[in-house]
Amino acid sequence: MASFWVYMIGRMIRFLGFLILLAGFGSFSLGLLERENLKEVGTRLLESGNAQKAIPVFKAWVKLEPRSDLAHFYLGRAFLQRYLKKGSQEDLLMGREQFQTSSNFFPRNPEVHYWWANLEKTGAKLHSSENGYRAYVEHMRKACELDPKNYYYYSIYFETLIAFLTDLNYLRSPLAQDLFLEEVSFALNRYLSLKEYYRSEYLALLEAHFDADEREAILSGIQ
Repeated sequence: MASFWVYMIGRMIRFLGFLILLAGFGSFSLGLLERENLKEVGTRLLESGNAQKAIPVFKAWVKLEPRSDLAHFYLGRAFLQRYLKKGSQEDLLMGREQFQTSSNFFPRNPEVHYWWANLEKTGAKLHSSENGYRAYVEHMRKACELDPKNYYYYSIYFETLIAFLTDLNYLRSPLAQDLFLEEVSFALNRYLSLKEYYRSEYLALLEAHFDADEREAILSGIQ
């Protein structure tokens, strides 16, 4: 009889352990579902240009996962979008804070610095701030360094630097000439180098997967 009760108590303990594990998994699943819902809803609002409604959604995500670099990143983007519309100094500061926090949690995300650069560029134009232009250069350069084969970054960086020359706010508060020329040279050189790099890579792929006649047919359509 004693062995029977030992057996039953053992089964009860294992069953209770299973219930505890199941409850924990359920809580985890609900948290994961809530996070994904907040991300999806917030992203849709952001993509539709509704930063005003996206901000509280992303704030809820940050509250749910305060150490999530993505939650802070998206909240920073929402503040940037509202800043573009309203030009509020508070949105500029909050955007910086969120991008900085995201970068602290995941320092190697180039997108954080790309969007942070856009925030600083907007602030520089609105407030004729040389510090803002320098901050744009700092974060755009960082984005390029973290994703060195992303030719889009170099392209947009070069075009933006050239556009500074027609911006009256920039002309009133110019970057140091040597820094400006250095960054123009950096962006253009890397962009052209990458175009040549991808050209060689893609031609090698053609060589590997198509015969001579097929390659000739493909290349004949390229101007």
